[in-house]
Amino acid sequence: MQLLSHVSRISLFVLIALGVTTSVTTPAQAAGEPLAVKGGAFVSVEENGTGTATIYQLADGSYILRLENLRVDNGPDLRVRVLAPDGTALDLGGLKGNRGNQNYALPADFDPAVYDSADIWCRTFNSRFVLAALVTPQ
Repeated sequence: MQLLSHVSRISLFVLIALGVTTSVTTPAQAAGEPLAVKGGAFVSVEENGTGTATIYQLADGSYILRLENLRVDNGPDLRVRVLAPDGTALDLGGLKGNRGNQNYALPADFDPAVYDSADIWCRTFNSRFVLAALVTPQ
């Protein structure tokens, strides 16, 4: 076993010394895995917060908004929304927690091209806590 390991290290050294390279193409998404359609990082607006918001398309064609590594100040009646440039807000429901990762289902007729940002908004005080610009991954 040690001889094989020694031979493998010598072979690797020879290949490196000769400048042999290997190209590998890895698919962006395995079949059946969620596909990131748009995403961005939260920035503080009226309260402190960090994390990311990503719209994923699931294998069945439906969409979810996933919040990851979320850390936002707590407040009354916090809501998760996606926003269109014309000011239209699609309310996805109450924030499940002000720390951690969470998913929000998007309506069956959801079109990600219509929305360009996500926020966490306090309905009680009409106050935007954090905002994430949603852009298509490159």
